[in-house]
Amino acid sequence: MKEETILKNEWINHFGLTAISTWKYYKIVGCFLIGFEQIRTRGELQPHFMIYPLWGNDIKECLNGYCLYHCIEDSKGFSYQISVSKMLAHKDEMFLNAEKYMGFDLTKDIHKNQILDIFNRYSKEWDSNPVRQKAIIVLKIHMAAYLNDKKLFDDTLSSSSMKTMEEYARTKPQWFEEMFGKYESWKEDLISVFLNRQTIIDKINANIASGKIKQRLNLLCEDVNGVKYEKGKNIDGHHKESVSMHPEIMTDHRNIEFMKKEDYIKNHRGHE
Repeated sequence: MKEETILKNEWINHFGLTAISTWKYYKIVGCFLIGFEQIRTRGELQPHFMIYPLWGNDIKECLNGYCLYHCIEDSKGFSYQISVSKMLAHKDEMFLNAEKYMGFDLTKDIHKNQILDIFNRYSKEWDSNPVRQKAIIVLKIHMAAYLNDKKLFDDTLSSSSMKTMEEYARTKPQWFEEMFGKYESWKEDLISVFLNRQTIIDKINANIASGKIKQRLNLLCEDVNGVKYEKGKNIDGHHKESVSMHPEIMTDHRNIEFMKKEDYIKNHRGHE
């Protein structure tokens, strides 16, 4: 077996990912594709942690959308730039450093606050870069729409990232317009995402249904009596009645907002 294939299998098995090529592996987490890419630089590989949108017209468009990307660093804070054979030799160290950066277990359901923590760290790291600030804003706004989280939506529109974009639009209007369009129109487009959230959910469901990324986790939102659950409504076509009446086919056994009390008690046991 080629070293490249062995390396791919090590990454997908450790994190439970779907490989779409020798160098790219992801899983679905709510409204995102999350995983890793091996980016070749000067003949060697740099492992990158990636968060892509899942609301494009197809998976290919999703992987060309605004994203968060971070080169995994070693214990001294230097970016890895390494051959395939050396990456295999140091894979355990590399996996550990990737997990430290993420701050969560990519084999278990992930809470929105864990994703927001990465977004906020990334935003501070690139606080003077409007392209990366826009990426964070777009990702947060769509997550808010997916989860029907009005507070997250409002917080994002008043965030430091938005203030950075507003400042660039004010001080460098021609540059901003060439890159993003007029500020007012750009902001209106963000607002329309939340107002038209079902359109976003439909696209996400279509990309999930395509089956191109098979591995999947839930993006958890609120805590109710210590239980985290996915808050988005009408996901995968399940409505309040169908989820309550057919818990075996519901999107997630923790969607207790949609369940009758007796169904919740019956189905929550054993999932603690």
